[in-house]
Amino acid sequence: MNALEAQLEQLEVQLITAGATTKGLSEQLRNARGAKASIASQLKLARVREDQTRQLAATGAGSAYDHEQAQMNVANLQAQLDAATATESQARQKLGAKTDSGDQDEIASAKAQIARAEAQLKDAQWRLDQTIYRAPTSGTVVALSLRPGAMAVPLPLTPAMTFVEDDQWIMMIFKQNEVRKIKPGQEAEIAMKMYPGRIIKCKVDSIMWATAQGQLPIGVMNTAGGVAPVPPNSLAVRLIKDRNDKDLFLAAGAMGGGAIYTDSGEPIHILRKIIMRVGTKLDWLILKLH
Repeated sequence: MNALEAQLEQLEVQLITAGATTKGLSEQLRNARGAKASIASQLKLARVREDQTRQLAATGAGSAYDHEQAQMNVANLQAQLDAATATESQARQKLGAKTDSGDQDEIASAKAQIARAEAQLKDAQWRLDQTIYRAPTSGTVVALSLRPGAMAVPLPLTPAMTFVEDDQWIMMIFKQNEVRKIKPGQEAEIAMKMYPGRIIKCKVDSIMWATAQGQLPIGVMNTAGGVAPVPPNSLAVRLIKDRNDKDLFLAAGAMGGGAIYTDSGEPIHILRKIIMRVGTKLDWLILKLH
């Protein structure tokens, strides 16, 4: 970026210089025309004097020296006239060299280089803007593999980073015949092994009617959707934590059990809640020798 900006400034200076050169050529052409006219007048008078001294020398009324001096003046003025004519022709030729746009060749070349440098600068600015990653929502970047100088290509072998949203939600898996009883807004409870003895209150947000197993293998690659593969003959239900448990941290990938209290089977809901609370007490036990 800095090198391109410096190059652009240098080309703008060249354009100004080319404009000054064109102005100098115009001034040079005017001076050459004025000098040519002045020398032509002097030459005309010198030829008259040369003819007069020749006639006087031939009759003996004048000296041969005066005649020779007049001839020398004519030759010198003729040489000056030829030089002025050449200067005028050269300046006119340079000023007459124009492009289709009407600019002088030197000015047109400088403008073309400036346009090319501006295009390169815009391309470099666009590429620089593409290095900025903007989060789609509030969250935290984990497993960041980008470092200064690294490039994030369209088809990386490994992801450049993993983004975890602050707004968490829970996915519960049910058999297909169970999902028909579930509706948004119904009460739900979950128990995570990372929080032994605690019941986390939730609400049903929605049923995920589209999962990875619903995709058709149109291309050679069949990308998986969702955070985890859904077991066959099952669908996922999305839960949202209630207000009291909204700020409770749940690690991505953590697993547990839970229940959704539908409109049917209300008499056994209390029994299901008791079973859940007893079961979560057992999570305090660590049946493993360290």
